[in-house]
Amino acid sequence: MPSAQHSIFGDEAVKSTVWSSAEVNALAELYAIGMPMEMIAKRLGRGKPAVKLRVFKLGLRRDPARFGEFPPLIALAGERWRQIEGYPSYYVSDHGRVLAMTAKVGTLLKPLPDEYGYFRVCLRTNDEGCDVQRHIHVHRLVAQHFVDGFEVGREVAHGDGVKSNCHYKNLRWATPTENAADKRIHGTHLIGDSHPNAQSAEYRRQRIPVIHRLKRCLASGMSARCAAREVGVSYTTAKNVKSGKAWRDVAA
Repeated sequence: MPSAQHSIFGDEAVKSTVWSSAEVNALAELYAIGMPMEMIAKRLGRGKPAVKLRVFKLGLRRDPARFGEFPPLIALAGERWRQIEGYPSYYVSDHGRVLAMTAKVGTLLKPLPDEYGYFRVCLRTNDEGCDVQRHIHVHRLVAQHFVDGFEVGREVAHGDGVKSNCHYKNLRWATPTENAADKRIHGTHLIGDSHPNAQSAEYRRQRIPVIHRLKRCLASGMSARCAAREVGVSYTTAKNVKSGKAWRDVAA
């Protein structure tokens, strides 16, 4: 049997569908500081659906400036939060942290490095009824929301060359030429065998037969996803082969 709910406003509040002014004020406060919906429901002794409905009806909003008041977030000195443009359920801080306010609200996302060593997070949104997810680099999110100087074609450069340091003071908008020059100074410029796309002769020898099969599947009209499953490669590989971004020199 489910355990009984107990409200900080007394057991009578659990049974009532009417919200007192004290409950509404408490809800607004807890929601503003970034407390997860589940915890708010437990604190108020209300069901989560009822809490979500009340938040919607009252038009309550999270307040990024107050996220540090919610202990699990461990506020950093001077840290500022802003809602990520295009992803209303996520917030980024000028210290390079990303917070999710989705199903597992109040969760700090753990950035993972890509093949180049730059850290990124997975953000989800709903686009016309479809669940869409994108992996976005943390340094770019921070720069877009806290660093001035953006122009089309500019890249985000790390001042100290440390790719995991996404503090806004360590980032700046730079031209591709300026960014490349920085990488040479820092010793992070990827060339030759150090480049993740570098392919050894042995790797190519083993991979070419697989690519042959993949291209034949694609040529037969099979979708990239189905062809990837059939041959045993990643969907990304199949998609890049189909578009001509990879293995252009290998015939079908």
